[in-house]
Amino acid sequence: MKSHWTISASISALVIWGVTSSQEAAAKEKILHSFSPGSYPYGRPEEDSAGNLYGTAYFTKGMGIIYQRKADRTFTKLHVFGGSDGANPLAGLTEDHLNTIFYGVTRYGGAHNAGTVFSLAPSGADWSYTVLHDFDDSMDGSLPDALLMRDETTGNLYGTAKSGGAFACGTVFVLSQSGQSWNFQKIYDFQGGADGCGSVTQLQPGPKAGTLVGATTSGGSHNAGTIFELTESGDTWSEAPIYNFKGGSDGGEPFDLTAAHDGKVYGVTVVGGISGFGTVFQLTPKRGKWNYSVICSFQGGSDGSNPEGIGLDSNSGSLYGTTLNGGSSGDGTVFELVHRSGVWSKTILHNFAGRPDGVGPVSRPFIDPVTGILYGTTLGGGRNGGIVYQITP
Repeated sequence: MKSHWTISASISALVIWGVTSSQEAAAKEKILHSFSPGSYPYGRPEEDSAGNLYGTAYFTKGMGIIYQRKADRTFTKLHVFGGSDGANPLAGLTEDHLNTIFYGVTRYGGAHNAGTVFSLAPSGADWSYTVLHDFDDSMDGSLPDALLMRDETTGNLYGTAKSGGAFACGTVFVLSQSGQSWNFQKIYDFQGGADGCGSVTQLQPGPKAGTLVGATTSGGSHNAGTIFELTESGDTWSEAPIYNFKGGSDGGEPFDLTAAHDGKVYGVTVVGGISGFGTVFQLTPKRGKWNYSVICSFQGGSDGSNPEGIGLDSNSGSLYGTTLNGGSSGDGTVFELVHRSGVWSKTILHNFAGRPDGVGPVSRPFIDPVTGILYGTTLGGGRNGGIVYQITP
């Protein structure tokens, strides 16, 4: 398929379009919970209207949990995975805010040990856990690692499986609710060529109705990953690769995406950029085409390296993200990108400093839409295991 995206000439002029800064803000970090040894809260937490946090953690011994951390500091395991109902939840949770129902995926477990899609809903004073779909590897995919996207209008859940499918390169799927049951439909099989292979990023709404934008970490013309667009027509979906990463100054291995109301899509690549330590990029729709621009190239060291999470504050237009490594202690950072007068400037909000402060923030932070406070997790570095943190910019 022919690409409809063009590379902006500003990639080589990075110092003009997007400027990185070593400035560190006077942000305040607070540890909200430290997990037990061998517990890894990979996905970012979700917040309800009462200020309670919900998330998932996987274990080195055991299958993982869904947790609740209340505003009064009470920590509760809402569900403990047992294998047949799923195992190793990596992505975190997506919330139906109207009904406080949570949806997620597990990488393993289920009827075929290829992963599951699940829901968790309040049931009186308790919670009800339901498996909505069991993956079957070559049939519909396996290893679903990406956060689900929920269509607020239809309630449909869209997601990707990293592996499996007809070509063993993963799939895109949708679940739609009909009464009390859910219908699963595979809408695309990645082939591993120009269309990419291995999607671990959350799908984002495209600039037009009936379109989705996503990414693959490998495949494409240079095997450095792709950005793709899915378009719905009737009951069928078509896929078009819209950018192929080269793995050089433009970045490689895209790991997370976020979308703005004006159709722009932002993302991070784990590697590549001017110094090879990863990038933040922007995709801008313009007259039926799209321009790709690098807006931040990480320098490693105190500047941070290997970004794996990015989120947009729709109120301020600022981007908040995480780097897995780098920072003043080498244990990762939380950063902010602000766009003023045509220039992006980066500020490091927090440098993780190892035990008990945390090590290795992987996923993007959750941004409270009212207060602007950030909530996130680290894989390790707490008193025992990973942590849930709060940062007030």
